[in-house]
Amino acid sequence: MWLWPRGLLSLVQRRVRRRLAIGALWIAAAACSSRDVAGPASRARDEQPQLASQPAREGQAGARPRHALVVGGTGMLSRVSLELARRGYTTSVIARRREPLERLAQESGGRIHPMALDYGHADQLASELEEAIRAHGPIELVVAWIHSNAPEAPLAVARTAAGGHAVDYFHVLGSAADDPSQPDESRRAGFEAISGLVYHEVILGFAIEDGSSRWLTDEEISTGVLAAIDRREPRWIVGTTRPWSARP
Repeated sequence: MWLWPRGLLSLVQRRVRRRLAIGALWIAAAACSSRDVAGPASRARDEQPQLASQPAREGQAGARPRHALVVGGTGMLSRVSLELARRGYTTSVIARRREPLERLAQESGGRIHPMALDYGHADQLASELEEAIRAHGPIELVVAWIHSNAPEAPLAVARTAAGGHAVDYFHVLGSAADDPSQPDESRRAGFEAISGLVYHEVILGFAIEDGSSRWLTDEEISTGVLAAIDRREPRWIVGTTRPWSARP
């Protein structure tokens, strides 16, 4: 077996150790450089203690589903009621007739809770809403389509639903609400005075096609109201209300 001369062996060993030391320095420098490129904010984020998990929501163990209310939710807004239920809301729906309510409840797989009542009866309305809140938790979202023969009902629903906590209130109104000759600034003021309530107007306009106008279909209305819910703008027009002279 061939042996290294002692002097040559020492020289080789020194060179190997020197190259290993240089390699270690390069690795350390690269690690520092990478940390500097990440920036102080990134380092601070890495060094922060882990925060507690967010409050449980739908789908988490022990979570209570969010609660939505749809007033007048069995006719043109039936798809809105079903879609809110599909999105995970426990959805209370008010209508006069029980049969359509029961059909919606069945179609939703039990996520829709029927409330058969006349919203023109203030005492019954308040009592039933309070019971729904006790059963399903605070209302976080309201969609209200209320006819003009119950002028006190929209505010009554808003006051009971808000109850001092945050709630988005989507007030569905006919095209007359956007009549330029009859502006009504006081309507918003009444709702905006309620603590915790965020008021949104959803105005149902009309469609113009091939030079003529027509009223919106139930499908178009539901699609437009759902868009308003997603966008959460203070004011949302489904279809168009201009030119006003083209109104059917």
